[in-house]
Amino acid sequence: MQIEAGSAPFGPYRLNWVVGTDQGHVRQVNEDAARAAPLPSGDGLLVALSDGMGGHVGGRIAANLVVDAILSAADQDLSGDRPQRYETLVSAMDSAQDAISARISEDFSLMKMGATGVAALFAHGECLHLYAGDSRLYRFPGNGGPAYQTTDHSVIQVLLDLGQITPEQARDHPMASVITSCFGGGPQARLTIAPEIDSESPSAFLPVAANDLFLLCSDGLCKEIDHSTLVEMVAGRYTPEKLVQACIEAALNAGGHDNITVAVVMVEQMDASARNDDGTIGGNDGIKLEGPFGEK
Repeated sequence: MQIEAGSAPFGPYRLNWVVGTDQGHVRQVNEDAARAAPLPSGDGLLVALSDGMGGHVGGRIAANLVVDAILSAADQDLSGDRPQRYETLVSAMDSAQDAISARISEDFSLMKMGATGVAALFAHGECLHLYAGDSRLYRFPGNGGPAYQTTDHSVIQVLLDLGQITPEQARDHPMASVITSCFGGGPQARLTIAPEIDSESPSAFLPVAANDLFLLCSDGLCKEIDHSTLVEMVAGRYTPEKLVQACIEAALNAGGHDNITVAVVMVEQMDASARNDDGTIGGNDGIKLEGPFGEK
């Protein structure tokens, strides 16, 4: 298991983030990728996660191309309004498609390589999230309200929406690994990025408040544990790092059939004295978090 952690200022909050990944028990290599990048403005964070496919080499390449492309948005001007920020992040994700196509043109043995992807941009007091495929983003409100999760771009999700299968049947369904949107993936694949900017349910822009917890993951987590188990872990773990470790361990204990990658961002209320003289904040060692997902 590999763990990386950090923190970033975000208005009156501190965003404490942890990214963890594990190869799992079955896969020969880890084809997932995930990273977080504080915004150069010193106020915000961009998190990207991708699940590669198309062979050991191709999947790993594709996932890293997607994450690199998404994180390139952090270097762009994000000071504008919602449409400007949305277009900047969409353009970064579109560039991932271009990067995969360019890499395939150099090596046709990678023709079927592709990846899912999910991004969370914390800027201007809210979280802009976009995704393609079945990598997910969850928001667990700090006030104990209902959780939000993205809707998979998958054949299984279509069957669930049509009422043709139950959630229990979905877990072992033969089409469980077939997605309907991805970066790359061969000539027959297509890329759909959601939510659209004018979508209201769900909105691409999620609120951010004290003690909120955002969790991004590859399907190596959500295909091994059910939603109720995830909710219990979110409510029961006291730090982002412990939660990431618990999620990965639970997926491994359930079989670890795929690579498992989890990124957690916890929103901590921060007073002015917590900032350094240059406006930055210190590390996250010894942070004690309060609220439903914090330290008891």
